[in-house]
Amino acid sequence: MRRRNFDWLDDEAQSGGMLVDFAIHDIDQAAAYLGRAVAVTCARGPGSGFGAPVATTIEYADGGVAQLLSASDLPEGQPFRTSFEIVGDAGVDAAEPDAGDAFAAQARYFLECVDSGRAPERAPVASAVEALRVALAARESARTGRRVELAGRVGP
Repeated sequence: MRRRNFDWLDDEAQSGGMLVDFAIHDIDQAAAYLGRAVAVTCARGPGSGFGAPVATTIEYADGGVAQLLSASDLPEGQPFRTSFEIVGDAGVDAAEPDAGDAFAAQARYFLECVDSGRAPERAPVASAVEALRVALAARESARTGRRVELAGRVGP
């Protein structure tokens, strides 16, 4: 079997990097619960390129805070997984959805919308634009080492 070359993933100009290609899904999920982001702080862990873990803290207009840890360079044999915890006035709620099922369901839903010609309700374009806006700000924060304020910004 021929091995594919994925070196382009390490070049953020070609792939968007860890934050735009990978963490953006977690950023989108956090926004679904917490609303509009107003500031982002992000730091890269050890390593380089797409394989380096990234820790992102997002502050929201209504006072919520999301903390995301994104890692792709897992030891061999470790399956891809996703999980989240929501901490609030009522306590902690945790979930570890089956990522394969969630992504397959998302793809089926999108194809159903395309086939029927209707606009998606569960994944509106505005939420994708907002997730990209936050991911690009996180990338800027990781590059500069500074907190990036989003209030008043228009678009990515």
